[in-house]
Amino acid sequence: MEEIRRAFQLFDDDNTGKITLRNLRRVAKEIGDRLEDDELQAMIDEFDLDQDGEINEQEFIAIMTDDA
Repeated sequence: MEEIRRAFQLFDDDNTGKITLRNLRRVAKEIGDRLEDDELQAMIDEFDLDQDGEINEQEFIAIMTDDA
């Protein structure tokens, strides 16, 4: 579980407790993925259980443990 929390923190570089479109765009760019914003937003929307437009730590844990 600690590894998952550390992975979340890599995405959440601004320490908001959420993974935003901006966070996801930065990570995609860093790993060389050329995804459009609409594709990145679709990823967020798929797992955004509380529908606030962002991924919180609990949602991220659900994704990573296949509980989403």
